[in-house]
Amino acid sequence: MFGKGWGFPDMKIGLIFPPQWCPTHPYLSNPSLAAFLIENGFEVNQKDLNIEFYSYVLRPEFLQERAQIITQRFKELDTAEYLPPELQTEYMNLFDVLSDHQIVCSQISKALLEMRIGDFYNFKSLKKNLWLLERALKLVSLSYEKTEITLTSFSSQYSEYSLSDIQNAISGEQEDLMKSVLPALLQPWLDTFTPTLLGISVTGVSQIIPAMIAGDWIKQKYPNIHIVVGGSIITRWASDYNQLAPLFHKCFDSLIVFEGERPLAMLARALENNESFKTVPNLIYSEDNSISVNSVEKPL
Repeated sequence: MFGKGWGFPDMKIGLIFPPQWCPTHPYLSNPSLAAFLIENGFEVNQKDLNIEFYSYVLRPEFLQERAQIITQRFKELDTAEYLPPELQTEYMNLFDVLSDHQIVCSQISKALLEMRIGDFYNFKSLKKNLWLLERALKLVSLSYEKTEITLTSFSSQYSEYSLSDIQNAISGEQEDLMKSVLPALLQPWLDTFTPTLLGISVTGVSQIIPAMIAGDWIKQKYPNIHIVVGGSIITRWASDYNQLAPLFHKCFDSLIVFEGERPLAMLARALENNESFKTVPNLIYSEDNSISVNSVEKPL
């Protein structure tokens, strides 16, 4: 969604809301932030990466592709002479999801359409459609190692509370749900609208690793984009900012804590005019191989 500014024609700002967040509850802070920036003369483009993520993984084509992977794994286990307890559990889960995957793949598009524009208050229809969504997401989850994605949660083999796990999630070579889907959603958007400044909002713990994966991929492909990360989780997370040093310039260039409207506008102007960041409130950034923390303006 584009918003045209009038005062800073060379400054383009992108705003991303990453997975995972409940797709039935849109996050309203980014539209509010965009309205403030547009009012102050900036061109802004928002991307709800979370809802696009769910739309992408719930496509019949994607589900069929993941079902093939599950089928192959099931065949491997099915022909084994002996399965230890943990593999027995996996075998049963695979058997369960394959038992109705063809129904799920054939009906998921209709279910999504009905939930978006159909008779949402028809309880019988809603119950069936929610079941289809849950089964589809279980199929997706089982096709990736130690991954679980639902309408309300996301977990993987990596912990959001461990810096080393976050780094491993970014650099890992194995197939990963977020690493395979996010670039496919980001590339067309960034090729069409390449911002000077890109803000990523993180308001839930489950968004930390997807946000860092997205940031790392963007920094590799579009190194000139300044990435700033903010949101309530970042305000808490950044209290121990020194441990985040390995992520600066790899996943992001700066952090904004507490309120972001005025700091983000000031950061954009500093970038456009090639000025120092020292006067931008609520900003944490890396400079001369050290981390600088500016004065904080807390909400009233």
